[in-house]
Amino acid sequence: MVLISAGFDGHIRDVVGGMRLTDQGYREIGEQVLRMAEGSAEGRIISLLEGGYDLRGLVGGVTSYLGRLIEG
Repeated sequence: MVLISAGFDGHIRDVVGGMRLTDQGYREIGEQVLRMAEGSAEGRIISLLEGGYDLRGLVGGVTSYLGRLIEG
C-alpha cells in the first residue's frame, strides 16, 4: 500500500508553504500517486490530510487530488 502524507499548504493561495501549486498541480500529483500504487501496491492508497491553512486553497487542492484518485 502507498501511504501519502497529503499536505496542501503548498497551494498557491496558502502563504505558509510558498510553493505555489495550483489545483491542477494537485490533480497531477494524484495521477502520479495512482501510477505508483498501480505499479507497486495493487492500487492501494491511503492519504492522510496533514496541512493547508487557506480554506479555499485547501478545498481546491483536496478536491482536485481526491477527484483524480476517485476517477481511477
